[in-house]
This record gives sequence, structure tokens and C-alpha cells, in this order.
Amino acid sequence: MDIFEKVLDSIYPMVFIVMIPIGIYGFISVTSRYEERNSQPTWYEETLARSNAALKRGLERSEREQKQSPLEKGHPPTPKLYNQEDNNFSIPLEQLLEGNHGRIL
Repeated sequence: MDIFEKVLDSIYPMVFIVMIPIGIYGFISVTSRYEERNSQPTWYEETLARSNAALKRGLERSEREQKQSPLEKGHPPTPKLYNQEDNNFSIPLEQLLEGNHGRIL
């Protein structure tokens, strides 16, 4: 037993000396793999970024459309409700009788 204890006592410190660099190497490799895996965005983050970008583009487009005049938007101009010729009551009787001047339709 005495020889076994001497061998164990001589090997025991060397085991710790060898295990320290192996442990450091293992820690560094695990940490680098963890950083590689977690450096990429998750599907939720990608979806959120895409939806935020689409929302921003939509808001910018709506602001641009609101700043445009109705003619630039493609809407026809509003009809004039009042013509200066409507107050012309000096129409001859013949002209009044031949057309539909007093009708709404």
C-alpha cells in the first residue's frame, strides 16, 4: 500500500496541472459556440424587424400621399356649384321656350 500511495501522491498534482488547461480550452470552445449560436437573430426578432420596416414604409407612403394635391392623387376637381352666367335673367323668350332652362334635371 505504501508504494501505491507514493505513486498516487506523485501523479495527483500532475493530474490537476493537466486538467486546468483542458478545462480552460473546454470553457473557451463552449463559449465560442454559444456566442455563434446566439449572435444570429431569432425568428421572432426577424419577423418583428420585417413588420416594423413594412409599417415604416406604409407610414411614409401615406404621409407622401397626404401632402399631394387632389390633382396629383388622380382625383378630378370638384365641379363649380355657381356660375356667373346663372344670374343672367335677360334671356329672350324664344330661347327660354326652346330649351329646358328652368329644369333641375
